[in-house]
Amino acid sequence: LNNTPLPTFLILLVSLLSQSFASSETAPQQGKSQAEAVLTSLPEHDNIRRNATDVARVGNVDVATTADGRKVGFCHLAVMMPFSQIPPGAPGRVPLPHGYESAFAASLAAHHLNTGDGVVVPEVKGLDGRCDVRFTVELFDTELSQSRAVEETIGLLGRDVRGGGDRDRPRPSAFLGNTRSAVSLATSVITGLAGYPQLSPISVSSQLDDKSQHPLFGRVIPSSDGHAFPIVKFFREELNVRHLGIVHNNDGYGNAYARAVLKAAQEHAPDMTVKFIDIPVNAAPEDYEGAVRFLKSTQFRHFFGAVLYFNYEPLMEEAYRQGVAGTGVHNWMFSTSIERAMRGRYERDSPLHLATRGASMINVMGGKPGTPAKDAFELSWAELNNARDVEYVASKLPRHEDDPDYDSAAFVGDAFFDAKGGTVGPFVYDIAVSLGLAACAAAEENGGGEPSFDGPSHFQKVLETRFNGVTGRIVFEEGTGNRDPTSALFVLLNMVEDPNATDSDGNNPTLVDIVQTRPYIFEDGQWANMAPFLFNDGTGMVPPDLPEASVDWNYIGGALRAVGLALSSAIMALSVGFSAWTEYNRSSHVVRASQPIFLHIICFGVFLMGATIVPLSFDDEATSARDCSIACKGCSIACMSVPWLLCIGFATAFSALLSKTWRTNKIFHNPRMRRIKVTPLDVMIPLFASLAVNALVLSLWTSLSPLQWKREVVDVDEFDRVINSHGSCKSVFYLPYVIVLVVVNIGVLMFAVHQAYIARSISTEFAESEYIAKALAVTMLVCLIAIPVMIIVTDEPRAYFFVMTSIITVLCVSLLLFIFVPKVVFHRDKNRDKGQSAVRGFVKRTFTREINASMASVESGVVKRTSMEAKSMASSEFDVTTSGDKDSEGMIVLDHPKMRESVMVENVELRRRVAELESLLEAVRQKSACQDRAEGNRNEPIATRVGNSDLENFASN
Repeated sequence: LNNTPLPTFLILLVSLLSQSFASSETAPQQGKSQAEAVLTSLPEHDNIRRNATDVARVGNVDVATTADGRKVGFCHLAVMMPFSQIPPGAPGRVPLPHGYESAFAASLAAHHLNTGDGVVVPEVKGLDGRCDVRFTVELFDTELSQSRAVEETIGLLGRDVRGGGDRDRPRPSAFLGNTRSAVSLATSVITGLAGYPQLSPISVSSQLDDKSQHPLFGRVIPSSDGHAFPIVKFFREELNVRHLGIVHNNDGYGNAYARAVLKAAQEHAPDMTVKFIDIPVNAAPEDYEGAVRFLKSTQFRHFFGAVLYFNYEPLMEEAYRQGVAGTGVHNWMFSTSIERAMRGRYERDSPLHLATRGASMINVMGGKPGTPAKDAFELSWAELNNARDVEYVASKLPRHEDDPDYDSAAFVGDAFFDAKGGTVGPFVYDIAVSLGLAACAAAEENGGGEPSFDGPSHFQKVLETRFNGVTGRIVFEEGTGNRDPTSALFVLLNMVEDPNATDSDGNNPTLVDIVQTRPYIFEDGQWANMAPFLFNDGTGMVPPDLPEASVDWNYIGGALRAVGLALSSAIMALSVGFSAWTEYNRSSHVVRASQPIFLHIICFGVFLMGATIVPLSFDDEATSARDCSIACKGCSIACMSVPWLLCIGFATAFSALLSKTWRTNKIFHNPRMRRIKVTPLDVMIPLFASLAVNALVLSLWTSLSPLQWKREVVDVDEFDRVINSHGSCKSVFYLPYVIVLVVVNIGVLMFAVHQAYIARSISTEFAESEYIAKALAVTMLVCLIAIPVMIIVTDEPRAYFFVMTSIITVLCVSLLLFIFVPKVVFHRDKNRDKGQSAVRGFVKRTFTREINASMASVESGVVKRTSMEAKSMASSEFDVTTSGDKDSEGMIVLDHPKMRESVMVENVELRRRVAELESLLEAVRQKSACQDRAEGNRNEPIATRVGNSDLENFASN
């Protein structure tokens, strides 16, 4: 003002007063605050540039010479963002908030750079005094369209710079934009080739890292690779998800996002399976149907979507229709690109309401509340809500000649400023500050007396810039131009129903309000839980990432186990019962004939075999554990007890049968012995020998290579989850021990069968040999069939248990029944012993009568001696069951081949002797008749007429 002439000063003063009066008249109509304007430096520098005496293009800077001869460099920032769009099927153009947020944020940053205001970023303070570069802003609408953005970029770069060019339409020095990665991919190639830096606030495609295609592209947000890391970390560590499905747009943004998540999963969660499907940006209904069908076929429960906002609703409606959204068991997360689709209010129980409830959205956080930079930015943002600043920015908004009725400024209202910069504003502010600080650093380094720089040097200084911005610590990666992921903040927004929403009557509304909570924040490489996260079912319980697998554990099962234990109990009860019966009837002739000790040994052996079913029924279902800790140790003990019980029981029972049969055959070879008694020692010797061998082999097996319970996987599904498994007893070197035990015990059985075959013709008292042979025959048959069957079903736990239980039951029951039932029947037949005694008496009496009748005519002396001899013969030849001590034990042989042969010989001898006796008696009669005739004395006793020598001969015969 000191250099301004007075008339000119007065004119300017009047002009300013007029403008102030005019604005005071119009501001109330616009509903804006009457607070002072903030962005005063921007129109000022627009005028300085416009009124400069000379403007020259030096590098990427327009150097203007002011009226006082001072050279000022103008860095013109082209904000290329989506301000509006005509969505497919929409009746007209709709505003996009990201563009408006960018416009005000870039303007605020440019003002702070121009004035050296370090209220938000301390490094900016005093910059206007250190740097002769000033900043202006121009806005362009890309409409989310690649072609539109490329057209605008080419138009900007084609502006004439000769003679300073069009001072109202200068060529940019740098580009801010775009939001959509596909647009940034297209424009950054052009800006890079032209030598202009381009920085994006939220384009995340990793394809932009290729510096051969995008040499001067940078961003204040991590790339999709940087986004993918917190996404994978959240799913894997916070939700414990191992299977993730991704649906994405088939464009640069979506493809890069999908590849980044897959790469992050491979690096940071190698056990995670990721499957993805793409849909076109302008997808048709069949595209959504096919994509959702693919996601459903994966059977996954957790999905991530990297789609644009207008893809959200048709995608989720189709997902609800096919049952992969809104079911309460599926979880959906989206990238920030669907933010605009979160309209907040839905019709209750509509597909969109049910599908959106519990969904989440990951977003780069535009600053952490409570930090100085964030608080200062929000305060400065609120100050922009005044008529002059709104009017200035509105004057910069793009116009649409094809839609003259569209009001660009209508979107800017109190609600807009209440958003405190929204999603993109804080990032655009940091971009503008980065470009401004870098521009001053590049101009200072360039020197030469003019504040100028070129694009590459400007971009390099951007990469070297470090400051605490609104969105956190700004640090760029040298190789890619991306923001260092560790310096970024991420927030997870959870879509939940507003519990306080009611209608005018206070009832539950027909419309549901969906609000966003912030349950998680990602900072310094870790997720921090800030509030409860609610899933689609309204609870905080994480849905399983896969449907529950139907696993066949091949347990024995409660029913089959119950049957086996019942059979085991029955066998043990029969063993105890028959043993008790034996002891109770120990004095019975039936029991003494079979020896009680022998019967007790059989019962004990059968009891052990029956008890084998108990440990055989053990598995990890019965012990309620499958981790092979204490439960599996118990199963391992049960495993080893099975061969102990089975082999010892088998050896005990069948060694006793062998001993008894073998002893019978041995004594049989002496045909003169009518009574065969098997003593306890006879039974114990082979029993002890068999038990000793079994115990030795089992002890070695237990100590060197015991059976251990192990569960093995038989089959898995496509997710490598177990769907078929069985547990069994395993041993590394079990085969030698099994072979020895089988040979020993089957050998005992075979030998017993052989002895029974030899004794097949021997008839013993109560037919005991016959029943022993039958029991051994059944056992032999069962073993011949059972051993191959057991080998076949070894890997089938249920079948193996059934077969083993059946074999043990048949062996035990047949042995007990064949040995004890006949004895019980004989014992209960109370008339049997009486009948046998009557037969014996009848035989004796009949034989004696016949002898006495044949001797009736013989003299009294001869008859008496003959009768005594007959009685003696009858007693010695036929009384084979009553002689001996009544307390003795042992079975009696009633008949065998040699006994029958002996009887036949004795019968022949008896006939010969009877014939001799009849001849002798006839001779005596003849002699007596002759003497009677000679002497005439017929009354003399015959005994007196027979000589002494004749009587002696008769007696000897």
